[in-house]
Amino acid sequence: MSAGIAHEINNPVGFIKSNLNMLGKYCDRALLLADELERVKSGVPEGEMVEHINQLQKTCKYTNLRKNVDDVISESMDGIERVQRIVSDLKMFSRPQEDRFQVADINRCILSSVNIAKSQIPEGVQVHYELGELPELEMVESQISQVIVNLVVNSAQAISSDGNIYLRSFIDSNDIIIEVEDDGCGIEDAVKERIFDPFFTTKDVGEGTGLGLSLSYGIIEQHQGRIRVDSEVGKGTCFRIALPFKDSEQDKDDDYSCL
Repeated sequence: MSAGIAHEINNPVGFIKSNLNMLGKYCDRALLLADELERVKSGVPEGEMVEHINQLQKTCKYTNLRKNVDDVISESMDGIERVQRIVSDLKMFSRPQEDRFQVADINRCILSSVNIAKSQIPEGVQVHYELGELPELEMVESQISQVIVNLVVNSAQAISSDGNIYLRSFIDSNDIIIEVEDDGCGIEDAVKERIFDPFFTTKDVGEGTGLGLSLSYGIIEQHQGRIRVDSEVGKGTCFRIALPFKDSEQDKDDDYSCL
């Protein structure tokens, strides 16, 4: 994932550098044009001025200069903002894994987590958001973000080429629900029974440690929540997280099917 995030940062940095090189050339031409216009004002006979300026604009590619300079600046600013978002999300994600709970916004956590996982999502996979209005929740935000990143990456890896990942948030009784659903290959029943076991993985050697879902399960338990999975081979998988946001005597063994 580190390599993927580095790639995500390197992309905007690369086109910002290219744009700045181009902007430098545009500035040279603009300054040349300005200097020449000053010289024209004082040294060219009035009858020849229009023709001289037309030739000067052609030499400095004035039409292209006017057309492109705003695009170069706008694209570079967009790249800077992308880098800022990635760095901001990484700062939240990489905080020391302390046990200090703080009030945080679940929806913001979902959005920043997907931004971190973005490098692991193939181009043909579309991410859809259905985020409801939620109360703030007392949680260790970096830990919940780690869970969401794990689930989103798993969903992306379950989709062979084109597909969809759906992220939902809503309130169900006294729980905040987070769903991560995909229309990928699905999970066989025999595998589904073991996916939260430490070191269990169906990936090839060197591609996974089998700890992502196990750690996620532990984190959700530490938050007094529950995580469930529903899956059908060939149709997709839905992970549902339930996090209580206030004390409740409600039975916590409700059916959490979301497919």
